[in-house]
Amino acid sequence: MEQVFERKEELLQWLQPYIEEHFSDSCKMIQEELEAHGDMIWNDLRCIICEILTRVDELQKQHNKDGIKYFAFSLLNCSIYQGKIEFRIDALDDSFYLDEQEAAGYYCPQFLQDKYREGLDCFYQKVTEKFVRIQNYELQDINEVYAQYYSSIMFRMLESLGGLIMKTIAESGVCIADDLMILYGQYMDQAAVVYKG
Repeated sequence: MEQVFERKEELLQWLQPYIEEHFSDSCKMIQEELEAHGDMIWNDLRCIICEILTRVDELQKQHNKDGIKYFAFSLLNCSIYQGKIEFRIDALDDSFYLDEQEAAGYYCPQFLQDKYREGLDCFYQKVTEKFVRIQNYELQDINEVYAQYYSSIMFRMLESLGGLIMKTIAESGVCIADDLMILYGQYMDQAAVVYKG
């Protein structure tokens, strides 16, 4: 019988300093991108939010959706396996994830993609030089870890844009709950409150 040696912990521990260094450098460039093109980045996100709110309005006019209580942002795990960062945005009533009528959209922040992909390429090269016969599932482990760093950028971005998102929702004319919240977390899992209305 052949023994399988699991080296995930060793691989990620060895790679951790490179991940932190690259992410720190990427954050500086992302900050510059946000400062230079912040209006355009907000407009891209706002357009997707408005599309979702249009769907909510249609459902509410048909009496198929109650007042929006949660606006939930979730990192899509499937996007990680495709080598990109993409988020699902759900407008949910007080049934939360049991809401029967879907009003959702997808946000793929282009300003993050190049830096994320560049980091992955760098890490793949480093681990293939250090570790013998690196496997695809081991590269996916790197994707998962590095995606969480970028997930934190989105969390911070939503914190700073919370007021603008709430204003966009309020101005849309859809029925909303008095205690509307913006949430961020895993889809169909735990979520943190980013902003309360």
